[in-house]
Amino acid sequence: MHNYTGTTGSNMGANHTISGCEPAVCLSGNPRALGGWLAPLMVGVMRELLLILVLLTTAASAAELEGTACRPPWPRDRECFKQQTIYFNTGSSVLRTEDIQNIAKVADFLKANPNAALLIEGHCDDRGSEEHNRWLGDRRARAVAKELVRVGVAEDRIDTVTYGKDRPVASEHSAGARQKNRRVEFILQTPPKP
Repeated sequence: MHNYTGTTGSNMGANHTISGCEPAVCLSGNPRALGGWLAPLMVGVMRELLLILVLLTTAASAAELEGTACRPPWPRDRECFKQQTIYFNTGSSVLRTEDIQNIAKVADFLKANPNAALLIEGHCDDRGSEEHNRWLGDRRARAVAKELVRVGVAEDRIDTVTYGKDRPVASEHSAGARQKNRRVEFILQTPPKP
């Protein structure tokens, strides 16, 4: 349903406003005429423009990826930094002193291995909505990445991802299991060997 405001009468070309839109010209002078033939036409035109925009965006993205699609993925090592996993309090992304020490160990390794990169995964326990847990996992991963950058690791060597509550390490619903699931894990990425 459309809401119209503006003048009524038989003035040819009188301006009328569709709620939330720019003024539209009503050729018949009747505000309802917009709902009669012009409104469906405008909807059709907008759909066509949106489709064209999507197609152009998709084509541009495909062209950008064309050169990178053939590159082999970098091998990932989940065990290298297993001892440096960071654990968080409920609903928190605050780093503690021992967390900063673990991050410093990861940073020292990366500084000594300049070709290596790092993927930081943010995780949550099973409480809270999916949306909230993805947001919180992202905050945790970014907090760790920010600390790595602060201690001298180049930002372009760090990627972050959040899994929310999708990848628990403990499936029980106890306090201990939830503590294990509120974490950030480091995954070492190394360039493929030629």
